[in-house]
Amino acid sequence: MSVDQPAAPGAVLPRAPRRSRWRLLLACGLCLAAGAVSGAGATLVVLARHAERIAANPDQWPGRLERRVNALLDLRPEQRERIGEIIRARFRSFERVRAEVRPQLMRELDALQAEIRAELDESQAARWTSFMTEARRRFQPPAPAL
Repeated sequence: MSVDQPAAPGAVLPRAPRRSRWRLLLACGLCLAAGAVSGAGATLVVLARHAERIAANPDQWPGRLERRVNALLDLRPEQRERIGEIIRARFRSFERVRAEVRPQLMRELDALQAEIRAELDESQAARWTSFMTEARRRFQPPAPAL
């Protein structure tokens, strides 16, 4: 029987090869999972960098809070002015407290670093020192200028 001739009535036609659906479903599932993992990873990187920038710039905190409060509460102009001054005054006070406490916190952080370093071998100690130096650089805001 050729391709051009119709099949005889009652004749058994050859079966087309059956494609495996599980392979297609598995491939789709893997693509979906890869997209979810890469999207979540990218989101974490972006959020971590944003948080670092915010933490490293405490002088910008009052302005950020003012904008958030204004957007949240839809303040009238006179409220915005008074509340803005309250926020700026409180943040100046926060800076004074931070300046007072900072030396003690730095001593505690130095002690932590030294005590852990004393428990490490030479290679580990070098990595620990590098880690702490980078962590301080990234997350420790500069000393307030009072």
